[in-house]
Amino acid sequence: MELENRNHKKVFSRLGVSLFLMTVIVNAVQILLGKLIQTFIPEFMENSWYTYVLIIVSFYLIAAPCFYLLVKSVPVSENKEKRMLKPLHFICLLVISYAVMYCFNILGMGINFVLGMLTGNMNLNPLNSVIGDLDLLPTVLVAGICAPIVEEIVFRKILLDRLKCYGDVTAIVVSGLCFGLYHGNIAQFLYASALGCIFAYVVIKTGDIKNSMLLHICINLLGTAILPQVIKLGTLATMIVGFFVIGVILVGIVLLVLAFALKKVQFEKGQIVLEHPVKTAWGNLGMMLFVLISVAMCIIVLFTF
Repeated sequence: MELENRNHKKVFSRLGVSLFLMTVIVNAVQILLGKLIQTFIPEFMENSWYTYVLIIVSFYLIAAPCFYLLVKSVPVSENKEKRMLKPLHFICLLVISYAVMYCFNILGMGINFVLGMLTGNMNLNPLNSVIGDLDLLPTVLVAGICAPIVEEIVFRKILLDRLKCYGDVTAIVVSGLCFGLYHGNIAQFLYASALGCIFAYVVIKTGDIKNSMLLHICINLLGTAILPQVIKLGTLATMIVGFFVIGVILVGIVLLVLAFALKKVQFEKGQIVLEHPVKTAWGNLGMMLFVLISVAMCIIVLFTF
């Protein structure tokens, strides 16, 4: 049966249930594997690779393939002819992405500060808690390179390919918010959602996921490896990083405003026009389950990290 004849709410529900199950699998495998390591090789828990082994096994090797198997029967849209971004366009998009990430990160820090005052827990970003003191090599390999590749395949390939038929706006917003929700904490939700929307737009317009992978890798390497190492060099280095961030934010905002003002950013309608896109995309059991488990994870972070 063609996609046009399907109940579209059921399609979104199928995607939502699959995201929900992927999240459950990731957390269940991490808990189980963590218990096994604690029981049989407890000394490995002090190794910098411990955290990354949990991520690699739970998400990369088990949950991501399961997600694909759960949604592979959902029809996909044809991709545009692939083209790589020109170097100048890539640099502009990278600066815009950095700027958007920093702006939403600052907003997230503000929200976290308020929540920290209310809960008495001032460390509400598990990313900082997890990788802050880990060795550089595993951080670069896993958080800087492998994570962007796998996340792009899951959210900007497997998921996005099944959303593009509903038009650019719906596909970009839904995939972006799902990417943010998957992170399971308020600190990352805001900027991950924003970056997810940018990456989705890039993939839709270029037809090539390698563009978003490269953008994602650059951003992760800067945030998890390069800048933290520079900051460790001392006060002067920290000040230079601060000026760098401010400069990137200002230039990125200008580039983003110009892109909209010059109508460089354009959205196309899809093969299917939903009468009630928000209600159809989110008002179903699958997506509700995914949102609920993501919110539950956010609440757990508030009281455990």
